[in-house]
Amino acid sequence: MYKKIKHTMQNNKVSTLELFFDLVFVFTITQLTGALTHHLHWIGFLQVFLMLALIWWMYGGYLWLTNITQIANSQLRGFLLFGMAGFLMISLAIPDAFGKNSWAFGLGYMIVNTMHSTLFVLSSKGVVRTAISSTIPLNFLNASLVLIGGIAGGDIQYIFWILAISIQILFPYIRKQKGEYHFSPHHFVERHGLVVIVAIGESIIAIGVGAEGHVMNLETTVSSIAALVLSFTLWSVYFAEDKRIERAFSNIPTAARRRQIAFNAFGYAHYIIIVGVIILAVGIKKTLHHPLHPLSFLEAFSFGFGIAVFILGNLWFHRTLLSIKSFPHIIGTLATFVTILFGMHYALLQLLSLIFIVSCIIYTNKQDTSEHLKTRVSEN
Repeated sequence: MYKKIKHTMQNNKVSTLELFFDLVFVFTITQLTGALTHHLHWIGFLQVFLMLALIWWMYGGYLWLTNITQIANSQLRGFLLFGMAGFLMISLAIPDAFGKNSWAFGLGYMIVNTMHSTLFVLSSKGVVRTAISSTIPLNFLNASLVLIGGIAGGDIQYIFWILAISIQILFPYIRKQKGEYHFSPHHFVERHGLVVIVAIGESIIAIGVGAEGHVMNLETTVSSIAALVLSFTLWSVYFAEDKRIERAFSNIPTAARRRQIAFNAFGYAHYIIIVGVIILAVGIKKTLHHPLHPLSFLEAFSFGFGIAVFILGNLWFHRTLLSIKSFPHIIGTLATFVTILFGMHYALLQLLSLIFIVSCIIYTNKQDTSEHLKTRVSEN
């Protein structure tokens, strides 16, 4: 009986309802990118880091929800719709989340949290409900800090939101879980892959926004295609080992260990990956505005830094589950900062340099994979 249940969970597919739910997250990424574009300064970076950390935590909570339970009737779907409304409220508040809309962000966050807990209680039973019940008080405390900080505003908002994020980071270590439960590795890997596709899609949108209003001359055409190639290389870095990732994640022997890996590889590391895409999308927008003109320091920095963060996030993700070489990623990360100097002379030159750097990482990863496969064949 247990084997049958486990097999079913491992082959659990992402539903169309989950894809519909993700549409709100698409808007969230767009709003965060827009917020950083219009507030491109050090405080702007901090604000985006804080907002995404809070949003990603609860989005991940819904991902766990749909992995472990089934949203199988109209009542549960109604609660999920309320959760989506909360996410939409958060997203609409993002442009001025540290100003007049801070209360709206906090209220939306409380709605998202409440609907998440309600759905888990109503859709689960037995050992799953017992295990999940231990997370509800900490999540409520987290949401309360966000709401209180949003209502207070000013410096108190920063303090309370940082406290909330600290709880999220320490969550796996401070909660006392009651009971044991299993979840679908296949669904987990697939769902996070779709989220990364959504994030990389923002870099495609950035091409259109950056080139908007420009005559389609050689300069605009070449730079737009180059930006598309960069987006493709980002996709290649993340998905190059997707089959090995899923296999390694599925082969983790215990559910407890698998959950620990899930928090590290799919929680924290994916936050870094998505942050990287948001920042680099700003760089793409600025580059496409005037490809043959110099970028400001912060514009060039956002482009290089965004790629660096994306590379490091992927390194964290892959190293947690696979035995891969970290040297190419580290060298590539350092090289992205050199491209800042290129961008401050010609924006397109930085774009082409970043394509070259990411392509080199892809090539070395392929060589590493080939050597790994040859070793396995020789051992057999």
